Amino acid sequence: MAFIIHATEGTTINNYDIHDNQTVNVGIRGKVIQTTEAPAEQGKPPLPEALTTPQAMKYWAALQALGFIDDQLERVKMSRKEAMYIADLFADKVGIEHKWATFERIFGMKHLAQEKNQMTDTGILPKRHREIAQVFQEK
Repeated sequence: MAFIIHATEGTTINNYDIHDNQTVNVGIRGKVIQTTEAPAEQGKPPLPEALTTPQAMKYWAALQALGFIDDQLERVKMSRKEAMYIADLFADKVGIEHKWATFERIFGMKHLAQEKNQMTDTGILPKRHREIAQVFQEK
């Protein structure tokens, strides 16, 4: 939990002490008007509906089993090329319209579209492209 201290102009912090990386004691000189709880940190926005269907959940589970993501959909071991390839195939399978922006947000990576352009130009696929392609094959 975090707090915001509202004080008059000229109020200074004399000292502070941090305990166990969680508790902060602050010495304040001046007039404190109000102390309010800071808004909670926002997590990732919810996934688009197309990425929460039963079929999409099977894809997520397969990607987790291969070690690309963890159970919170955070990337574990994934290059930008692999992220691009996953985004491209996943979006095609479930019908994501704005695939690059969506998967850049999910994976915390930028410029996936440029990776796609580079792959198209060079013809070089990601190292684990066969494993990724298998995730999205119809069975």
